[in-house]
Amino acid sequence: MLKAQAAIGCSATWLLTGVPPMEAVKPKSGAGQVEAKLNEITSAPAYNPLSMAGDNFEPGPDLRPRRYPEISWVQAGMWAELCENFEPDEHTIWHQCHIDLGPCGFVVTVRGPSMTAPAGVYPSFPDGIKLFVSPDAEALPGKYVIVRREGKATFKKLTLVEGEMYLEALNPDWPERYQRLKEGDQFCGVVRHAGFDL
Repeated sequence: MLKAQAAIGCSATWLLTGVPPMEAVKPKSGAGQVEAKLNEITSAPAYNPLSMAGDNFEPGPDLRPRRYPEISWVQAGMWAELCENFEPDEHTIWHQCHIDLGPCGFVVTVRGPSMTAPAGVYPSFPDGIKLFVSPDAEALPGKYVIVRREGKATFKKLTLVEGEMYLEALNPDWPERYQRLKEGDQFCGVVRHAGFDL
């Protein structure tokens, strides 16, 4: 770049961007040289990646990690009532998630085999996996949900069968694999992410 600048007699700014001034600043000796360089730098346009992006640019997702408390299944069933007044103590375990679960997001640990799918079937939620839950997400067919039924929280897949909503266990050997959604069932949240602590 410096060789081209010297050979042509133009400024580095003009070579890089095409923005005037085309003429190179003639360096002076000593303090003048520093002043000339500062003039060249400050006259260069600010780098703005958005200006070079074109029409097909869109910002990427917000990947800032967020912290959510791990709570019990009893707490999960009542989380809508507890969230606003939840006060963590020194025993509260916090987990980070790259997905925004909202201000009342929480984490629960799967217990039992009801959501363990057969080998090779995805997704599967075996005993011990952490579920990252958004209470604000909409519960739609095909989503994995936490539902309070008769005072107890349960984790199942929300499934639509012949126009009726069911809670489905992924384990084909689970007794009562399909349970019809009934009056009084309350959605506590939608699972947005799952993973193990290693």
